[in-house]
Amino acid sequence: MHPAASPTSSSIRGINGGDDPAQVKGSEADTSWFGPDAACSAWLDDNGSGSLAGVLNTSLTQTCVAELARSDGITYTFRASLGAAKTSFVPDIGYTMWICVWNANNRSGEQCSARFGMNGTTPVRR
Repeated sequence: MHPAASPTSSSIRGINGGDDPAQVKGSEADTSWFGPDAACSAWLDDNGSGSLAGVLNTSLTQTCVAELARSDGITYTFRASLGAAKTSFVPDIGYTMWICVWNANNRSGEQCSARFGMNGTTPVRR
């Protein structure tokens, strides 16, 4: 029996997905690009325990929104206007998880990552 997921999020310094050693490779979703910068980026982080967290990074002073979702219907929406935000880790064993991201003023541009489930405690693209 899995405990109910009740994520929280906290503000962190801005981080690029490629520079995040905990990033689940292949889990990044980005909104529109301006040169080398995506206005909003989000990805999943793995801590090796069978749980995943969501990370949201902003560029170009955009207000960005991300939604961490799990296949049992739990979703957690969080936002950042400067720098980045990261959720707490949520159990993913027995589920799949993904993250979606959009500019706060334009959800029609929403982008979502691939779905990831656990093989043991290793996240695997589904």
